[in-house]
Amino acid sequence: MNETFNPERVEHLHQSLSSHSEKMTIWTQLNAQVTKGAETLHHQAEQNGLPLSPLHSWWQACYELCSGYQIKISQVEYGEEEYIVLTNHGPAILDLSHWTLISNLARPFVFPPQTHLQPGDSIRVDVQRYAALSFHHRGRLLSVSGDKLELRDNRGICVSSWVYEREATNFIVINYLSYDGQEKYTEADEFVELMNISPHWVDLSGWRLSSVRGKQVFVFAKRSKLAPFATCRVYTNHFDANTGGYSFQSPRAIWHNKGDEAQLHTAHGDMVYCYAY
Repeated sequence: MNETFNPERVEHLHQSLSSHSEKMTIWTQLNAQVTKGAETLHHQAEQNGLPLSPLHSWWQACYELCSGYQIKISQVEYGEEEYIVLTNHGPAILDLSHWTLISNLARPFVFPPQTHLQPGDSIRVDVQRYAALSFHHRGRLLSVSGDKLELRDNRGICVSSWVYEREATNFIVINYLSYDGQEKYTEADEFVELMNISPHWVDLSGWRLSSVRGKQVFVFAKRSKLAPFATCRVYTNHFDANTGGYSFQSPRAIWHNKGDEAQLHTAHGDMVYCYAY
């Protein structure tokens, strides 16, 4: 494959062109990448004396370009029981042979040959030595204070990454605070919007969003997470599944119209971001 045929471009397109109104631009650019890849594969096969049909070349290019994008690190457990879960969200069966899971604190885990993941299925990699798929690591592997995990394909390209606690503090910002709600008396539709400014999945488990003046604290539930370059909102007393479904569930207004400060901390108390107005 030449340098222009790279699965990381799919992630870049998703990040930079995310609205439905831009779908034609996305499709046009993806088609260009697939066509370039198909031409490369077709040419390489002819040189090796194993010519491929145009359809085979095109399908193989689609798979190589997009297969990495359909798998994600979907869960990381770093408490009493340590493990990582990968989920195949796409339409193709994935061959994970020789893919690697990388932690900052241990040698990589390499998936053995003939490791396949069906569409819609998940696979779990444990830390303990007794598991079928395991890092075979003695003692703790995933630090409770923070770590970064990467899933890399057999070409070494990072297809998914996950950060938590201290490793995530530079990646979440308070993007906007709507302190003057429209709902009379309760202002239940006030909200704080958080944004993930990184290409990593960010684990928000146990993180705390607080109002300094209003003295209210919202704690993110276990396994709360924010996708790469995504946003979520924490409402005063309103539920919106499209923005994460988070709410203080406060019967009264939280954010004072004359000024306040919103603070975001990790579960261990590290300051992530503060927003004063």
